[in-house]
Amino acid sequence: MKYKFDKNSLVVTRGNDKKVYTESGFFYQLKNALIKDGHDVIKKEMSKDGHMVSDNVYYVRSRNMNRPGAFMVWDTAYAIRATYEPYNDGEVTLSIEWAEVEPKKKRKAKAKKRTSRSKRSSPGIGGSR
Repeated sequence: MKYKFDKNSLVVTRGNDKKVYTESGFFYQLKNALIKDGHDVIKKEMSKDGHMVSDNVYYVRSRNMNRPGAFMVWDTAYAIRATYEPYNDGEVTLSIEWAEVEPKKKRKAKAKKRTSRSKRSSPGIGGSR
C-alpha cells in the first residue's frame, strides 16, 4: 500500500499488495502504513467517536487532535460504495481534513485579589456586622 498526501485528499494505491475485502481491513492496512512512516494515528469507527453516522463507517485520525499537523482521513463516498473496491482495482482517493490548532498562549500570572471578611462591603443575611 502506497499513499500520497495532497492538500485535501489522500491517494492510496494498491500496487502488488493483496486485495482487501472489508472496510475495517482497508483502514487497518492504511493505519499500519501511516504508522510505519512515523504518523501517530488510530483507526476508529465514526459512530463510536461521537459522529452521527451508521455503524461500520471507519476513518483514520491522529491520536492527539490538539497537535499541529493532526489530520483525519475518511471516504466521503462511503454511502454509495465500499472503500476497498476501488482500492482493489488499483487506486482510491480519500478525503483528508487537517486540524486547525491554535498555538497555546502564555498565560500571565494574575494576582488574586483577596478580601477579608471584615472588609466586605455587603452585609450577610440578618443585618450588618
